[in-house]
Amino acid sequence: MPHAEHVPRVPATCVLFVLAALALFGGAPSARAGETGPVLVVTPEHLHLGEVYWGSSGRGEIVLENAGDETLVIDQIRSSCGCTVAPLAEDSRRLEPGAKVTVPVIMTPKGPATPLHKTLHVVSNDHRHPDVPVEVECDVKVGVETVPGYVLFRDLELGQVAETDLKVVSRDGEPFAIVSATVNGDLYALTFETGTEALEHVIHVRAGPIERRINPSCLLTVTTTHSRTPTLTINCNSMTAPALVTDPRYLLLGDVPAGGEREITVEVRRPHDPTPFESLEIVPFNMPELVVRTRRDEANPLLWHVAVTAPTARAGQNLNTPVRLVTELGEDAALTMLLGLRVTPEKP
Repeated sequence: MPHAEHVPRVPATCVLFVLAALALFGGAPSARAGETGPVLVVTPEHLHLGEVYWGSSGRGEIVLENAGDETLVIDQIRSSCGCTVAPLAEDSRRLEPGAKVTVPVIMTPKGPATPLHKTLHVVSNDHRHPDVPVEVECDVKVGVETVPGYVLFRDLELGQVAETDLKVVSRDGEPFAIVSATVNGDLYALTFETGTEALEHVIHVRAGPIERRINPSCLLTVTTTHSRTPTLTINCNSMTAPALVTDPRYLLLGDVPAGGEREITVEVRRPHDPTPFESLEIVPFNMPELVVRTRRDEANPLLWHVAVTAPTARAGQNLNTPVRLVTELGEDAALTMLLGLRVTPEKP
């Protein structure tokens, strides 16, 4: 006859103790029901939306409940990313005791990276828990994607035209056609074929001609007939070649006494032209009290002596600020670089 294993009995007092501990230290959200004042209970606090295809949206919902005895006011539901939103109607922001409201949650992946995890923050007048986090997650699937995953033109010169091909590829074996392709910038022109279903399409992207030294950042949106990826959006950027380069790349001065001056020598030149610049002005961003003077080296016209006076009011601080190097070519050709120093106290 098989031997019966003995299972020890748990005293009832232990069970009551465990239940009391759970109620006191964070069991189910309903454990807050005995608290006074406005009491926010969010259900669930972790929301998994399952599989969501890049180019579409996953949807779920959370329930906000006032488990207290005073009016609960929801100030906002903010998100750690614009890809995840929880729109709350204006007339649902005030919850009387015992009232509930259901809030939709929409997650729209901006790329194929998976899993996608973001946090919503429900902010209210609950003085014990004024900011309740809600974790939202999904597994991103790819129906259609572009190769490469973005468009980037580098080192474009003024007047230059640049071109490249962008592939749009089915990853799940479903043929599709391109309905439209647009980019929100006048710099770009797109050429593509519509109406034909295939596993792979090509979009020809043309940038230029470049008229100013700017780095426009745009979005390229492709609409398809694919059942799971009707739309996908990628970055489309252009980077103009700098009009001037420096050596060193940063202006690092070390310790400078408050009110004192420190000088550093910098080579400033054109990328492909030995002609020296006739003028150089260094303009700090948002720090008018930082005085910067420049003078060209007499022996080597490519070298500039940069003298920086440490502001007295900044004694004891580390200053790291962007500055603009402006030559006779003007603001459109200016270069931004970092200036760093530590302002030491004045010597007695």
